[in-house]
Amino acid sequence: MTSPEQAGSGGSGTEPVVPWCQAFFAEDYLTVFGPFVDGERAQSEAAAVQGLLGLGPGARVLDLACGQGRHSSPLRAAGLDVVGLDLSAVLLRTAAERDPDVRLLRADMRFLPLADACVDGVVNLFNAFGYFSSDEQDLDVLREVVRVLRPGARFVQEVHHRDALVRDWEPRTVHPTYADGLVVTEERRWDGVAGRHGVTYLLQQGSDGVPRRLDHELRVYSLTELVALHDRAGLEVLSVRGALETSSPSPDTPLCVVVSRRRPGPRPLSSASSCALVPSG
Repeated sequence: MTSPEQAGSGGSGTEPVVPWCQAFFAEDYLTVFGPFVDGERAQSEAAAVQGLLGLGPGARVLDLACGQGRHSSPLRAAGLDVVGLDLSAVLLRTAAERDPDVRLLRADMRFLPLADACVDGVVNLFNAFGYFSSDEQDLDVLREVVRVLRPGARFVQEVHHRDALVRDWEPRTVHPTYADGLVVTEERRWDGVAGRHGVTYLLQQGSDGVPRRLDHELRVYSLTELVALHDRAGLEVLSVRGALETSSPSPDTPLCVVVSRRRPGPRPLSSASSCALVPSG
């Protein structure tokens, strides 16, 4: 396993990682989301992802923005050769504790420290896209996905369904169901022109506690925009689904999944500053 503290974390000459990402993806992120996304849910999602990738044991898969490794571990247990990549040292340490046999890299997703055409599939799950301030930088992420995929290999991406997000949008939600008296409040912002969704999470322990604050902001693409972005990057869209385990999206599906593959043809030019082959082990 690659130590997350030893791996590279980005390149030069580009916008640095936005500050909210570094503060958000830490211990409090695990407190807010951990109880709802681990366990059987992660297991079933990983099984669905493997089916969408069409891969069997021994195939190499990049879990892009792997977080705490909740999909990396069951994918590895299913026999895939998994490489997890994230920028958060906190989440990568949690992933390493969860499964020491998963290889982990710490890096900026715009600059993948991987060789050209070295993976049989890439997954990008749980809205881990749209972090940057411009669409071009999100396109850089997809171009890097294309670069590391072998020709014809698939990419599975799960993001917000923008139509459902806007239709069901509420400015404020209180979640009083956490353990030990923790109350989490979401305060939301929506910019329909820019297509950006912001959320402030307030974590309060007891009525007299001082709230801890987490800020989160994403570019949320419409399906039309996202499919066009895949096309510009050099991906051929195979299907659009309502979720990992369902078929076509409807106005009621909060997430959507785009399954695409790298088109055959000349290798795309790399936008990464340096690349190193992940050894096959």
